[in-house]
Amino acid sequence: MRRACFILLGFFLAPQGICESIKGKEETNSRWDLRYEVFGRSNPIGSYVRAEAGYAIPLWGEYNPKKPLYGFVRPMVRFQSSGLINTAMAAIEVNPISFISFYAGKSFMRRDLEKLDNVDCDQNITCESSNIQRNLWGMKLALKLGGFFLMNRFQWHSTTIKDKIANGFVDEQGTLIGSGSKDQLFQSIQVAGWDFNTTHGVGLLHKRNLMKNSREDSTMVVGLYKFTKVKEGNLTWTLLSGPGTFKTRQGTTHPLIFALWQYRPVKGWALF
Repeated sequence: MRRACFILLGFFLAPQGICESIKGKEETNSRWDLRYEVFGRSNPIGSYVRAEAGYAIPLWGEYNPKKPLYGFVRPMVRFQSSGLINTAMAAIEVNPISFISFYAGKSFMRRDLEKLDNVDCDQNITCESSNIQRNLWGMKLALKLGGFFLMNRFQWHSTTIKDKIANGFVDEQGTLIGSGSKDQLFQSIQVAGWDFNTTHGVGLLHKRNLMKNSREDSTMVVGLYKFTKVKEGNLTWTLLSGPGTFKTRQGTTHPLIFALWQYRPVKGWALF
């Protein structure tokens, strides 16, 4: 039996996933969902491991993976670490229909960095902090028609450095410098591509980062290859990899390579 899943690209330093379409047995109608991710990127250098869990509270309709016409609210928690950067986040998503989501949340971060790629932390720029707080909100949309998939995401982060005051601070998501001890990052993310079959697919990612007060910006463009491991008709894990370019806040462009491994042992109601 065929079903369509929509896994949206979310970012710390890289995308979370790509739309998937697999054949197999229906998954258990669990309201819980759970995912794990491991990611690495060459330029700017970055990596993380992540765990996320959520729970769907129905608004209308009934869950049906073949006809994703239902609405729900999803409280969720996320824990992410790259060794020197550790984050805990809680958020709530409102899905008026399953493939459109509006969300808001708050995260707390500890960053033990004395040096960051493309940033001089000695110039009164805060890289290291034990109390970074972020309020975040945004919307995301993912659609799939046959083999073609498309997603769009708009997201805002209001970041505050609570324990230090400097001329600016590093925002590691876009490798940008925020103004003073508080600034707001806007991210616009688009992905389009094609699934050839249940195992292989390709796509193109465009991501724009813009800091509100400092007006710094950066852009990433990546060609994506997706490999999905399917065992006994059920999705096991997905690997995304590909080359691309990153335009820094200084206006220089550099090549990059990244890879992302994602495993969802419990899918739940969330399509992305």
